[in-house]
Amino acid sequence: MYFNEADWETYPALAMSARWTDLVDYFRAQRSATFCAIVDADRLPIGIISLQDYQQMVASPFGHALNQRKGVLELMNDSFLRATLDDNAETFFAALSDTTQILNCGLILTDDTGRYNGGLYSKSVFKSLITILARVLTSLKAQISEREEI
Repeated sequence: MYFNEADWETYPALAMSARWTDLVDYFRAQRSATFCAIVDADRLPIGIISLQDYQQMVASPFGHALNQRKGVLELMNDSFLRATLDDNAETFFAALSDTTQILNCGLILTDDTGRYNGGLYSKSVFKSLITILARVLTSLKAQISEREEI
């Protein structure tokens, strides 16, 4: 299974010049998003702000007031997982040693030039993993049936 076959979302990314208020508007508008991608002028992903981090910023005492003057560059995490739409999802997931980040947040999807295309959010990651597992089980079942016939 390739990522272009997965259930990925095409939510917009925020430019690196965006402010706190843009981030607030983003998460209000994109209810199913588990992260907000931050891109440079060429639409290359440079970081993310996870929904979990955003919620912690808002929930902290005076969180909104403390962050109101900040830009997204000050708030973003530059450690994120990225794949292209043409990458093999089975190989990608198998190579991950720590799945915590992808299951909590998601995965940025880019085109073959590295430009932001969308994201595979937490729910979509689970759906993709279930699809891969179903394909593996179907293949195993076919092999067992073949061997029983022999």
